[in-house]
Amino acid sequence: MTYTALQIVEKYLALRNYVKARTDEFQKIGATEADQELIARARAASKAEDPTDFLTTSDCRDIAQRLEQLLTPMSEYTGAMEALEALADSMMTETKQKALSTESGTAFRVNKQSVTCADPAKFLDWVFQFNARNFLTSHVAKDPVIEYMEGPGEGHPPPGVKVTPVTEIQFRKA
Repeated sequence: MTYTALQIVEKYLALRNYVKARTDEFQKIGATEADQELIARARAASKAEDPTDFLTTSDCRDIAQRLEQLLTPMSEYTGAMEALEALADSMMTETKQKALSTESGTAFRVNKQSVTCADPAKFLDWVFQFNARNFLTSHVAKDPVIEYMEGPGEGHPPPGVKVTPVTEIQFRKA
């Protein structure tokens, strides 16, 4: 099937909005008012002699739809978004356009850089040789700090490093 730029952009934006809304819902909101009402009616129906006093066919459809929504892995949506990105990229390449401008929005390329340290020893040698400290961040490797504190630091971290004890509660299945 061939998709138009408009279809690609509309579907991508709809999926992006859905993923954001669903993520916000789980992280910030929890059950919506509509969910709470359905849950209450379903609980009442489960205790009633005649469940139809509490649940309509429409309620059952809503419950099934909501369960389907909640049980669909987020990766299905993000995977579809990645496929739409690939379609948009392919369309821009084929049509030699820098962007797909539609009435619903625009798909366009953004060039970014990924920077990783392939050879830490070589990189650090270079940093110290040229005093290029601006290439370093203030992150500190935890394990060497702990080893230092347990050894020559005699319980104290290296100068300039702050160690804060953190206690977590963990659970293990029996």
